[in-house]
Amino acid sequence: MRGRVTAAALMAAGLVLAPAAAASADPAVPGDLATLDCDNGQTYDIVVKGNGEFTPAHDLGSTSSFVATSFGSTTGTLTTSAGALVDSFSDPASQKGGQAGKERATTTTCDFVLVATFPDEQLGLLTLTVEGTVTGFLTPPL
Repeated sequence: MRGRVTAAALMAAGLVLAPAAAASADPAVPGDLATLDCDNGQTYDIVVKGNGEFTPAHDLGSTSSFVATSFGSTTGTLTTSAGALVDSFSDPASQKGGQAGKERATTTTCDFVLVATFPDEQLGLLTLTVEGTVTGFLTPPL
């Protein structure tokens, strides 16, 4: 059973962590919401729509996209509605290849916490919490 729950958690983590497909001008399109608290003094509310670790995320406060170039180590927990730990994970840092990982004048590093809930047939409502850092840039710059 643990393998099935872990697989479900990883699938949910993929949905939560997959930074958005090319940003739409319509943030009303469903997606996962997250807040980035960045070292440039800004906070960005983003919507995550799409697949892939390095797909851009739409900034809900503007028409800009946040383009991730690297992720620091990421940790996560999966808990029941009663708070019991079902599983936890830790992923190592990763960096986008090629010129995309190159430092830019507008590069910023941000902390994030993503929370997603989903039902499990045997365990009831589960909560996935993922924390980490992401480095990237906004395009166009604000």
